[in-house]
Amino acid sequence: VAQFWDGRARDLQTQAKGPVQAAVEMNNKPEAVVQTLKSIPGYAPLFKAAFPRDKSPVSFDNMAKAIEVFEATLLTADAPFDRFLKGEGKALNARELEGLRVFLDKGCVACHGGINIGGAGYYPFGVREAPSDEIRPTGDTGRFKVTNTESDRYVFKSPSLCNVALTQPYFHSGKV
Repeated sequence: VAQFWDGRARDLQTQAKGPVQAAVEMNNKPEAVVQTLKSIPGYAPLFKAAFPRDKSPVSFDNMAKAIEVFEATLLTADAPFDRFLKGEGKALNARELEGLRVFLDKGCVACHGGINIGGAGYYPFGVREAPSDEIRPTGDTGRFKVTNTESDRYVFKSPSLCNVALTQPYFHSGKV
């Protein structure tokens, strides 16, 4: 599954290289990342163990591979909603069932559905037709930047709602 809100990274390994280089995040260069990794006591033997065939195991690509493998292991807990989706009818209490009713009635499930409650598809920004700068950074046209297809303007990957109460701020821009 493509990564980032606009789908510009084809996979987890490509995604892992993004934040360390992004100016608005870690603002680093691959060479500096490798230098930092090599300077951390204990990391070199771990990289050697993880990548035994590599002549230089501490590399930017191997850092990305390590993050990819870690991210692939991140699974949602056995939450009541997960059990409900698996057919355990009594997994949700009355308040949770009422929340689910509102979620379904308001149409949230159209973009946030399935086991991860979203995260698999791209949809037009749900709050406004063309969201203003207080919600969306100037020039952030979403998937359009990747595809250059007009129908993808302001189209973003819908996030998973797993653990949503713990993961604010919200929206792809983090502005809500």
